[in-house]
Amino acid sequence: MAKISILIVLVLFIAFGYAMHKLIRRFINPKQSLNHLFLFFLAHFVGIFILSFLINLLILKFSSFLIRP
Repeated sequence: MAKISILIVLVLFIAFGYAMHKLIRRFINPKQSLNHLFLFFLAHFVGIFILSFLINLLILKFSSFLIRP
């Protein structure tokens, strides 16, 4: 049961990551200039950092619920 619940959380965050990529892609066109390319990379780096922080926070906060003996 623990593996399934953690897998569901990870799949959910993968979907959030894909939606975040689509949102960034909508507002920043990396093909327009070199500055836009760097801004595109920076936005993705910040997004990946925030999502990984949220995943760790969620798993640690709800570890008793997600990982049952």
